[in-house]
Amino acid sequence: MPWWERWSATAVHLGLYAVMIGLPVTGFLAATSLTVPVPVFGLFELPPMATSPRLHEAGEEAHEFLVGLAVFLIFFHIIGTVVTVR
Repeated sequence: MPWWERWSATAVHLGLYAVMIGLPVTGFLAATSLTVPVPVFGLFELPPMATSPRLHEAGEEAHEFLVGLAVFLIFFHIIGTVVTVR
């Protein structure tokens, strides 16, 4: 396997791991920064942590960015798989 394939595979996998950690964290921050409790699977509710519109907007923006990054990385993961299988 050439060096650039190893490098790109490592970069995509690390990015996917970062997205898998970042999406729940930013979603949690965005959801709990509102003034209403957050239901968790209908079992219980989390109280609002900090009622900050700025934190809510930052969490939403980061969450939306990570969703786009996830789509990009998944696309490149699929392309990398198709290209390397000869």
